[in-house]
Amino acid sequence: INASPFLRSTLTRLSYPSFAKLLDTPTLRRLAITMDVSRRVVTATGVQRLTGYAERYMESFAP
Repeated sequence: INASPFLRSTLTRLSYPSFAKLLDTPTLRRLAITMDVSRRVVTATGVQRLTGYAERYMESFAP
């Protein structure tokens, strides 16, 4: 972001309603919820547990 003057100036001018509209898409809403749940798990149990869960989850996609 810092390397791109256009992107930096665009984000600087971003209003709260525009930010909220951007985050109201279903995909980004799910991502935000996932990030919040992950943060809460790390806070409550430590990073090792979440790392283990993430590795186990990703292995379910591997053949």
